[in-house]
Amino acid sequence: MAELHASSQLRAYELHANSKLHGSLQLGFSEISEGFAEVGEAYVKKTSQIDNASIWHARSGHVGYQLLQQISSKGLVDGMPTLKNVCEDVICQGCQYGKSHRLPFKNSSNQRSEMFELVHTDLMGPIKTKLLWAAICYGVGG
Repeated sequence: MAELHASSQLRAYELHANSKLHGSLQLGFSEISEGFAEVGEAYVKKTSQIDNASIWHARSGHVGYQLLQQISSKGLVDGMPTLKNVCEDVICQGCQYGKSHRLPFKNSSNQRSEMFELVHTDLMGPIKTKLLWAAICYGVGG
């Protein structure tokens, strides 16, 4: 979030944090005061410190949370923080999709070799509005 004050002072904020960038806006150009981090640099520093177990779960190929906690406590991965109190009841959407599967359709006993030998239709009706040909039912072939 950024705000521009009447005095041409520009102040950028990161959500739920203190101001990250101070400067002034002059004729469409911004001057950044020395000693303050640029917004991109501040964002990278903030996101690189996240030690969330679900992020490391995804980064490590969706391994189980119990194994993930063992890996972090033994320091087997460089740069991985020690994860404490990892909840095993966390539901990962990617893991749920990976575990779900659909059984293949069984072979049909109604296979035909000629065209129009077997026709499937949907029938709708009765309908109150009469059609041009005075029908009270309507069929759709497929």
